[in-house]
Amino acid sequence: MIPAELPPDEPERQAALERYGVLDGQPDALFDNITRMVGLALDVPIALVSLLDNDRQWFLSRYGLNVTQTPRGSGRSAVMSSRLAGPLRSRTRQTTPASPTTPSC
Repeated sequence: MIPAELPPDEPERQAALERYGVLDGQPDALFDNITRMVGLALDVPIALVSLLDNDRQWFLSRYGLNVTQTPRGSGRSAVMSSRLAGPLRSRTRQTTPASPTTPSC
């Protein structure tokens, strides 16, 4: 797998995330309802609100996925974290450029 380059403001981004104090929190019904509605409205099997911690992608809210986190260096989070400032929508399962065998959702 090709490692993703961290953005230049990574230390500031991580510090801001830690100040929010939401990592590893309990499920939030409001976020979960919104995430479910987005998944249904867009007719997609998986919808997520994810936050990138130092070494993982933690799911604040999820629809259609039973895991609460994935390693930061896996899948689409590794490739897109430094390039994406908004929602990512993928209609079909595709392989990532970083790892042709790793499906992304």
